[in-house]
Amino acid sequence: MAVFSKVLVANRGEIAIRVFRTLSELGIGAIGVYSDVDRNSPHASYADEAYLIGAGPPAESYLNQERILDAALRAGAARAAGGGGGGGDAGAAPLAPTGSS
Repeated sequence: MAVFSKVLVANRGEIAIRVFRTLSELGIGAIGVYSDVDRNSPHASYADEAYLIGAGPPAESYLNQERILDAALRAGAARAAGGGGGGGDAGAAPLAPTGSS
């Protein structure tokens, strides 16, 4: 059994899909995010759940921490991961106290 049930991946494209695959292998739900221009992108459909986080420019979507955290809370994610690159390489940050996933 996984330590927590859901992780939000705040990235897109192939990087996000690789993280989703790993989460799936671990039995952890994969939460994706997408911008308006990425609505029909493969990463948005590959995730177990996906949430719109804003317009196309990264500053209005993928780099907007408030929107990422809002999506994570709406999804009930216990952790958020940057997925690599773009300054999001710090690993999976907790969103809830341990044990409340």
